[in-house]
Amino acid sequence: MNLKLSHKILIAFFGFIIIPLFLVGLTGYYFSLQFIEEKYSEQTKLTLNAVSQNIRYIVQDINNFSDSWIVSNDIQSLFKEPLLSELNQIKAEKRILQSLLTHPNVQMATLYNFEEEIVSSAKSENLHSVSFEKLFNSEVYEKMFGYTGRPIWITPHDIETFSVPSSLYTHVRVVKDFYTLENLGIIMMQVDLRELTNIFNSYEQNGQIPGQHFLIVNDQGTIFFDQKNLYEGQHIFDLIPTKFSLNGKFISEKSDFDGVESIVSSYRLRLNDMVGGDWHLISVTSWAFLTEETNSILKWIAFITSFCIISALLYNLFFVRGIVQSIIRIIKAMRQVEKGNLKVIVEEKGNDERTVLARGFNHLNQRIQFLIEEVKQEQYRKNKAELMLMQAQIKPHFLFNTLESINALAIQNEGKKVSHMVQRLGNILRISFQEMEEIQIKQEIEHVRSYLEIQKFRFIDHFDYEFDISEKIFDSRILKLTLQPFVENSIQHGFERAEQKGKIRIVGRIEKNYIAIYIEDNGKGIPNEILEKFQYGKDLKLNQHPYVIHGLGIKNVAERVRIHYGIPYGIFICSDENGTTIKCVIPLDKDVMT
Repeated sequence: MNLKLSHKILIAFFGFIIIPLFLVGLTGYYFSLQFIEEKYSEQTKLTLNAVSQNIRYIVQDINNFSDSWIVSNDIQSLFKEPLLSELNQIKAEKRILQSLLTHPNVQMATLYNFEEEIVSSAKSENLHSVSFEKLFNSEVYEKMFGYTGRPIWITPHDIETFSVPSSLYTHVRVVKDFYTLENLGIIMMQVDLRELTNIFNSYEQNGQIPGQHFLIVNDQGTIFFDQKNLYEGQHIFDLIPTKFSLNGKFISEKSDFDGVESIVSSYRLRLNDMVGGDWHLISVTSWAFLTEETNSILKWIAFITSFCIISALLYNLFFVRGIVQSIIRIIKAMRQVEKGNLKVIVEEKGNDERTVLARGFNHLNQRIQFLIEEVKQEQYRKNKAELMLMQAQIKPHFLFNTLESINALAIQNEGKKVSHMVQRLGNILRISFQEMEEIQIKQEIEHVRSYLEIQKFRFIDHFDYEFDISEKIFDSRILKLTLQPFVENSIQHGFERAEQKGKIRIVGRIEKNYIAIYIEDNGKGIPNEILEKFQYGKDLKLNQHPYVIHGLGIKNVAERVRIHYGIPYGIFICSDENGTTIKCVIPLDKDVMT
């Protein structure tokens, strides 16, 4: 079916956006309810876990405070020393006031021996201590001894006979002698955990728990804390008609709570080792509150679908047609480029993606033209450099001078020197006549060594030389006749009219991931105006200066190395009146190294 691009886009818009949107809206309404319940349960678990950490911290803080004071001399002495006078009683109350009651949450503290109350002190006159008889007759009395000194927390509404205000929690434990661990008595503290309310209020103010109602219940299901003060003292199972368990670490399910459909989540606080029982954090959220936004989805589906249909028609009429026309113009320009017309340009209109596409096409086309021209220039320079290499492989006057030196030695019957000179000259000729463009570094070094020995014979006491080449790079490859021009430059120009004996040092080693070869001399250096002319990418002109025309010339060698190996390899020169250092950087042959 041959349709226009604009019609295809319109069909695709309906087929892949409008119709799926309509179907997703209908099916999503039914599946979103279950999804909301699952995701909200996961979020509730994270919230309850964060709240539980705060509650554990509060309880642990009270326990730590109690731990530190029951082993103090002030508290231990109250159990060991009898209080026979009223003055001693006052002093004992003052000790409690200065120790246990210093904690902002502790409202009252009472000490018992195993027969009666010893001393009691409170921050408020309205608070009264629990008599020893009530403590003795309670179920918690025997339970304390099984906890070997660990604290037991009695929540509000748990033991009605204690007559403790509903806002206070009872902290009771057996006090043991610090040295013998014998039971000395019992300590009971009335604690105000107002931080619980502060915790939930802070979460509500930060918007982390909107619409949630928090309760804390004990193992028996008694609600001893209610964030909204609605159900304190009631039994949780009386408010939930369905079977609801507190045994799991985290349980979340949809159920009626006090006649309202809600999501009820329970999180065990794991405080058994801290409070002598376990507490459970209950979260109750109205189902209507959670699905309030979901119920409005159906009302918006019809409106959004209608709006999208109208928008699609308008979009196709005003925008898609312009987009298609821009694409067609670029396609036509691309076909012109395929035919070899690189001068074609697409008109750039507007400031949107179509303009960016047209500008990118034009830039790409210009870049292709530039690269083609650059390749031509690179090839031209390479061909020129190779031609110069062929023309300058062996300098005639160097060969003539060497042969004259050999002849002079022969006349003087210096057979060994003649043999040595001929051997070195043969090495130079052998490498020069090789057709390979690259040779091993050890061959290049041997070529330079042969050249230096011949020159040293000719220029006696004119210079010394030294090699420091790492054997690790011997088998790596380098462009033929790369180093000899630099050495020749040092002898012919660096040591010319020098007041001191010349010295040439050649160093080769591995640096990072490349090979570096240094040619150092103590000659007079290369003038700055000459150094400025050694720039890559310029035409080779052999009539400017002796530094350039001698042998292959520094610039020619640098051009060969750069063209052959590419960036970042090449020749780097540092020169002043104290000498010249030339650094040749070539790639490391990893296959040879391994």
